[in-house]
Amino acid sequence: MNKIELKNKNASISIDLLGAWIENWKVDKQDIFLPKQVMKNGKTRGGCHVCYPNFDSGGETNLPHHGFGRISEWDAFEKTETSAKLKLQTPAEFKDYENVEAILEIELFPRSLRMLLKLRNNGESSVPIAPAFHPYYDLAVFKKDILTHKQENLPKTTLWSGKEADYICVEPSFNGFAFKKNEAKSFGPNETMEFALEIFIED
Repeated sequence: MNKIELKNKNASISIDLLGAWIENWKVDKQDIFLPKQVMKNGKTRGGCHVCYPNFDSGGETNLPHHGFGRISEWDAFEKTETSAKLKLQTPAEFKDYENVEAILEIELFPRSLRMLLKLRNNGESSVPIAPAFHPYYDLAVFKKDILTHKQENLPKTTLWSGKEADYICVEPSFNGFAFKKNEAKSFGPNETMEFALEIFIED
């Protein structure tokens, strides 16, 4: 399994390049995210992943739930000890998006984590998009009220958790369940967009 790690004196993260999925995030040796894991029901939970091109259902497009970005390979084309730039390898079955360049920049700070999704349509046709980020916070950490979000171009937030789960998801999105409502953004030729989430941990 192809993974990379980022770290500094206070914090560390592990990223699975299948899905550009941040598997864990530790600050002062404490898990901020519920570590990525397969639950008893067979579903994968934990960490943080990008939802691209859609958040939640793909609606009439039949795109996978939360998009194909989280189940596709990403290439790490630039990396330092504390940052990485990943480029999505769009699977052949999603050819409508083959000309959309998707780059995810991840930067780790001593007490914060920043994720920036950059999109550019290099094709000649418009495609629908409605991206989001999907962090799974450790419930005990979340209850300490030490987390702060800075969201850029992600005006909507959805809170969700599984039944009797030890995590809570605070999911910033571009326009919520847009694909389900046929309200996705029409992303045109030569258009560029950026979406960012930075998470801060108080001392």
